[in-house]
Amino acid sequence: MDHRYLAHYFNSQTVRRHIELNMVSSAGQNTVSQGTMLDIPVPCPGLETQREIVAELEKQFSRLDEAVANLQRVKANLKRYKASVLKAAVEGRLVETEASLARREGRTYETGEQLLQRILGERRAKWAGRGKYKEPDAANQSVLGGLPDGWTWIAVDAIAFVTKLAGFEYTKYVTYANDGDLAVLKAENAGPDGFRRTDFSRVHSDSVSTLTRSRVGAGDLLMVFVGAGTGNVACTPNDREYFLGPNIAMIRVDPANVNSPYVEMFLRSPTGKNLALGLTKAVAQPSLSMGNIRMIPVALPPIAEQVRIVAEVDRHLSIIREVAAEVDANLQRAQALRQATLAKAFTASTQH
Repeated sequence: MDHRYLAHYFNSQTVRRHIELNMVSSAGQNTVSQGTMLDIPVPCPGLETQREIVAELEKQFSRLDEAVANLQRVKANLKRYKASVLKAAVEGRLVETEASLARREGRTYETGEQLLQRILGERRAKWAGRGKYKEPDAANQSVLGGLPDGWTWIAVDAIAFVTKLAGFEYTKYVTYANDGDLAVLKAENAGPDGFRRTDFSRVHSDSVSTLTRSRVGAGDLLMVFVGAGTGNVACTPNDREYFLGPNIAMIRVDPANVNSPYVEMFLRSPTGKNLALGLTKAVAQPSLSMGNIRMIPVALPPIAEQVRIVAEVDRHLSIIREVAAEVDANLQRAQALRQATLAKAFTASTQH
């Protein structure tokens, strides 16, 4: 028997179904017995027919493999294109800057630096009468790159409230309940591409009522601070209130002054991700302290420009998602066509 013929047959859905139907579970793993393998029925035409079938399959699969390779290249290019869009966005190259617009229209505008000073002034005013005020961390401008006109470097601490829940708070107050009314956000919900919905754990809101800072709402940002996903960021959707779970920090910006999706986009960009990961502790498991997160630099444009940047990024990402979905659909079709080709070949072989 031609070994290539046998190899193609064992890749067919017929054999896979036979194996799946006869699997047994042992020590938590599925296994296939030698008897099951020996019982697999194999169509056995003459040797010359086997070779003809192999030649035809390899011709068909060569074309199919080339098509799949092209689709995989498109996927890789989409990933690079997405990174380049985010990089251009946070470097002021995706939309016209507010500075350029203002010059062209002959008007003034609030620069990123003026916006920052206004935010800091409002924070000081709110703190008045509550004791000594601690100035937020400032970005180290000397080690950061240049920015477009009207932009400034700021530290997350200057524009956001950053927090997590301590281990003792979980031990004392948090008990998961299947019928709980609050969905718990965990590290798995902040993926490399933003917010990910999962089968949420739940808690009863009355059981965690004392943990007021653990409530997470629309526009709050999540950042994974320990483990493989360290640095992943997501913006919380506006569909419900959530509870802040383990291994994830909340970053809450004032929506009146800073566009939360812009900050998410910056931190997800190659530039922002590198700045965040540059602050991780050099230990076996990467991690960021709350102090590290507060120190992450963010390139801050004027508020109107933030909104325009987010809209343009969303437009590009929407196109990327559509193309990626079409590529995935074509990859699935290619796999189905491969199986259909095998089925046709081996059905024909039984007639010889």
